[in-house]
Amino acid sequence: MATAALKNISKNHLECSICQDRYDKPKILACLHSFCEKCLVDYHSGRYHDSPRIPCPLCRQETVLPQKGVSALKTNFFITSLMADVTLQDQVGDVSPICDICGTNDAMHRCLDCSKNICKGCLGYHKQFPDLLDHTVATLEDIRQGKVVANKKKKRGGHFQCGQHLGEVRRFYCQSCHELICRDCTVIDHPNTKGHDYVDLKTASTKLRKMLSGKLPELDKKKKGLEGVHKAARETKEKLKTNSERASLEVQKGAAKMIENIEKERDRILKEVKNITVTRNEKLNQSEKDVTTTMLRIKHSQEIIQDIIRNAEDSDFLALFPEIKRDLQALSILDMPRVNDELSVLNVRSRETSGVKDLWELQLEPERRRMQIHFHSFPDDLETDG
Repeated sequence: MATAALKNISKNHLECSICQDRYDKPKILACLHSFCEKCLVDYHSGRYHDSPRIPCPLCRQETVLPQKGVSALKTNFFITSLMADVTLQDQVGDVSPICDICGTNDAMHRCLDCSKNICKGCLGYHKQFPDLLDHTVATLEDIRQGKVVANKKKKRGGHFQCGQHLGEVRRFYCQSCHELICRDCTVIDHPNTKGHDYVDLKTASTKLRKMLSGKLPELDKKKKGLEGVHKAARETKEKLKTNSERASLEVQKGAAKMIENIEKERDRILKEVKNITVTRNEKLNQSEKDVTTTMLRIKHSQEIIQDIIRNAEDSDFLALFPEIKRDLQALSILDMPRVNDELSVLNVRSRETSGVKDLWELQLEPERRRMQIHFHSFPDDLETDG
């Protein structure tokens, strides 16, 4: 395994996605995602403390918890092994360390059992001890290049020890129960006589690896199908985005055109209102002028007649009487000007319409109301007393 590969493994496989740190007792869920035991305990005790299931923090697939909770979930020993390999890489580093035996020379080897860095001279000394003959020693360069994995005996730790039978190592695999078992288990808990089918680890591993490898093409086919669906979803999203932008632009353009037409219609209506107002004001001004002229004439005649009645000599009065009579008769038959209050009517009504042209309607003919000015008619003949 190359150094770069180990760095990738450290980043992609050995970091818990909850705490973003190296795994501590990695527990594996049904979806095959792994998390630190403590992280899962905290996660479950928060929102899901009353639930016998725990949803994966990443994919949301639920895992049924054992009776003893998160701690009883299977430990991901594959990740544990990878962590041991990466830890070994970290311990060696890129710089040659000093020999842990002589403390003087640069170390070139490392004993994976003693966890000691050893120089070339001390390597022979290390091999002289009978108890150390079965120790695994590797060059630091091979370790850096990923050609050496950590000591398997240390990596496997206690998970190969049988939990039911003290001191026994689980060297067999029960194919009926899908469990690692020890020699005593084959006799007591998983005997052939009770229908249990067990084989050694190598046989079971080879068989199951082959079986899983045979399943991978089918899984790969499904993955490619999902990739196609995923691609189609992305393309559909892009089409939706394009269509959405185009539709929005069309709405904006259409709205701008409608606003332009509405403003034109508004200006037309306002101009019409203005023209109508000017025309009617001219009519009302003329009516007002005519009324004023008539009022002044009547007022003048009234004042002259009253003055003559009060102050003129009898001879003067009688001489003017025919003229006064004719003036009164002329005033009595005058056509009295009228004020047409319909000229004040000017309303606008909004209409529900699909066309802008008929958006507003001017109302110029409401209920007919006329204000008429009536004058008392004078008698046709004015007779003098006596």
